Amino acid sequence: MKLFGSSGTRGVVGESLIPEFVLRVAKAAGTVWNVDRVAIARDTRTTGEMFV
Repeated sequence: MKLFGSSGTRGVVGESLIPEFVLRVAKAAGTVWNVDRVAIARDTRTTGEMFV
């Protein structure tokens, strides 16, 4: 399964998309991006709560 696409990070919650993976992606982005602020978004599915 492709994890990164033009519309964001994709995956099956609890399988490929787990809190530890999201944390690793966030840490990597924070290391690479040279910005002062970022926007974090989620959809309305109840499983999204574990990632914000």
